[in-house]
Amino acid sequence: MPLGTNLSPFKQSFDIISLFTMKTEMALSSTSLPLSVVVPCFNENPHLEVVLLGWLQELREQGLSFEIIAVNDGSLDGTGRTLDRLRKENPEIRLVHQLNTGSVRAYRRGYEMARGQYILSIGANGRCEPSDFSTLWNRRLDSQLVLAQRTHRLDSFLSRKLSSFLSSLAYRLFD
Repeated sequence: MPLGTNLSPFKQSFDIISLFTMKTEMALSSTSLPLSVVVPCFNENPHLEVVLLGWLQELREQGLSFEIIAVNDGSLDGTGRTLDRLRKENPEIRLVHQLNTGSVRAYRRGYEMARGQYILSIGANGRCEPSDFSTLWNRRLDSQLVLAQRTHRLDSFLSRKLSSFLSSLAYRLFD
């Protein structure tokens, strides 16, 4: 399959790069799921439930077999308790709690746990819209890799700077 490089259809609402990868043939032999969604979480409690429930609803409506792998990366704000509760209520959620090692290692841990033929990476901040999923999912048919990046931020420069400052402050206070 050719590598998909045309990003123009994805000028909607993606905050971080979202990525599908096809797993190796060896990995495919041990899986029956078409999709794993990897969601690293660090201090995401204020909006985490809304984000995960939105993705669960969208993926269920698509009629797919899937799993959502939430990686709690040492959160200090109740994210872990929220994830534990959501996992009990939603069998599609798989969960791992780990010490804070950073988002790259959290993504990697999720990838290692993934059983799906394709992996979708999303942030837990709610900026990747579940309603955009079908566009990405349909593009997988002619690509091994589908990347999407949001081109228009919905928040203002001031709110981005304030959010960055508060996140840095919280990290320094609790690290």
